[in-house]
Amino acid sequence: MQRPEHGWSTPCSIVRVMDGDTIEIIVTKSIKVRLLSCWSPEVHGEEKPEGIKAKKHMEKMALGNTGTLFVPTEDARTMSDIITLGRVLGHVWTDDHPEESLSRRQVDAGHAIEQKPDKGGLNIYHVR
Repeated sequence: MQRPEHGWSTPCSIVRVMDGDTIEIIVTKSIKVRLLSCWSPEVHGEEKPEGIKAKKHMEKMALGNTGTLFVPTEDARTMSDIITLGRVLGHVWTDDHPEESLSRRQVDAGHAIEQKPDKGGLNIYHVR
């Protein structure tokens, strides 16, 4: 057997969608997960209309599903390297769609981008 990638992987249940790139899961307690490689419009402020669309798409894909959380730790030196604003940084796959992460599915659907956007006054989101 090959040495696994460093990280934490565990079964989970998706119980809440905060917006297009943040969900809440239950492992042994409720954990807010900031999806990696997934930057969607916010549900507040100027981005609100696109943010609501992204949130609804995430709810359709994730809410009520079970799946797997993976938190990469290869480059983490402290816990603050895997947590931001009270959210764990990770990837989640649902059991009904195990071949692609929620991040990848959200990006492929046009509700998010992979890299953090440059907010220089331009609307960088394009929802299909």
